[in-house]
Amino acid sequence: MIKLAANSTVLTALQTAFPRPANSAENALNKYISALEDILNEAILRGRGGYDTKFNLYSISLQELANKGPQIGPEKIRIHAWLKENGYELVKTEELGCGIKKQNSRVKLTNLIHLTDVDDRLNPKEAFEKIHPNFAGLTPQQIDTDYDITAVDINSINNYIAKIAPQGVEPHKNKLKISFHQARRIAAAASYKNGFHYQKKKPSFFGRTYYEGISVQNVNKELREVMLGDCWEYDIRSSVVSWKLGFAQAYIDAHIPNNAIDNIFPVCHQYSVDKSILISRIKQDVFKHSHKDEDTKTGLIKEALTALNFGARLSGNSYTDKQGQNHKQAIAGILTNKIECQLLLNCQLVKEFLAEQKKLDSVIMDWVNSTQPELLCLINPKTNKKLSKKSLMSYLYQHAETEMMDIFRSYTSQNNLTITANIHDAIILKKKLNGSLKKKIEQAMRTATNNHYWFLGEKKLN
Repeated sequence: MIKLAANSTVLTALQTAFPRPANSAENALNKYISALEDILNEAILRGRGGYDTKFNLYSISLQELANKGPQIGPEKIRIHAWLKENGYELVKTEELGCGIKKQNSRVKLTNLIHLTDVDDRLNPKEAFEKIHPNFAGLTPQQIDTDYDITAVDINSINNYIAKIAPQGVEPHKNKLKISFHQARRIAAAASYKNGFHYQKKKPSFFGRTYYEGISVQNVNKELREVMLGDCWEYDIRSSVVSWKLGFAQAYIDAHIPNNAIDNIFPVCHQYSVDKSILISRIKQDVFKHSHKDEDTKTGLIKEALTALNFGARLSGNSYTDKQGQNHKQAIAGILTNKIECQLLLNCQLVKEFLAEQKKLDSVIMDWVNSTQPELLCLINPKTNKKLSKKSLMSYLYQHAETEMMDIFRSYTSQNNLTITANIHDAIILKKKLNGSLKKKIEQAMRTATNNHYWFLGEKKLN
């Protein structure tokens, strides 16, 4: 974590302006610096972009900094405002954000503040309290209800840190910088809790459970494997398409009776059964002249197909939002090479995939209208508006996903299996499921929803 220390001239100026009560200036400045430390550390743990790193900038909310900083004097002046008005500001605004659009400002530290990088592992208690500042006041029942606990391989994390930063110096690559800081924080906090990482639950209206702060969900895959050590990951195979195919028979019965699903929805069926064949064929069309490695190509096509699953347009154009900001369409944001993007848009397999998706989406919406019309009136608590069709599809899918994983979790409990971590549509187990139990869980998932396309993917993590 970073530690900050202000130039002595700042404190002197504050003490001159606010001599009474005694120590009030020093206490106020210390609280302000502590708030700034926390905000900057959060920015570092989230990850700084290449531009910010190059120009020593930090993306933060100035409003949050001002509000977290204390007030001083009989007129209750905010320290943040006083420092700026009197030429003692500790951060200089290089690019002003917008609170309405939830855009942070870009700031740079002034020469009145000194930054030191301190390894979190030197003070595990402080590292833990930075993540969970109110933890000490919770009852055991509150902790059990509000937190998921993940066993962490601390030796593995320490070895990883030593590998990417042999001299203890922040790596040059931006992705590794994020992992470096996150890994130190996780190792420190977990060592304070005897090898366990506490993650505060943050349930989503849409059906999933997320976590606040650094968690096994939001670190990159490499660091996740480092955290967990040797274990097994189980997820719902081709989950979105498999869920939609559960409605395919209804479409066939209504429009083309006595036909097989693999004839009417061949591309989606192939995606559900073995998407690697489909992705390989699309890669041949899209990356004809590309020097990208095969893993990168596969990842890009997977991401594009997933975006289409959730309603992305098959478009490489950009659009302007209500605030006048220009944004790329989802596919253009994934395939940033314009030639490759256009080749994907022209790919016949992708067009067929999208056409099948639209048919299935239509069936799902008909099902909602006839069986659960109240869902059409759902209000998104973040926007206070009715859910769009795209958002409603996400709502339906994520609740189905959670239902399936709850079935999985019930079987692990019945068979005394320890869940190491929960990640949306995935569950991490320390030991591999035996084949018969895996089949039993899959069958239970299918029976519960009358969907024959639920299967569990299995992956060894090292």
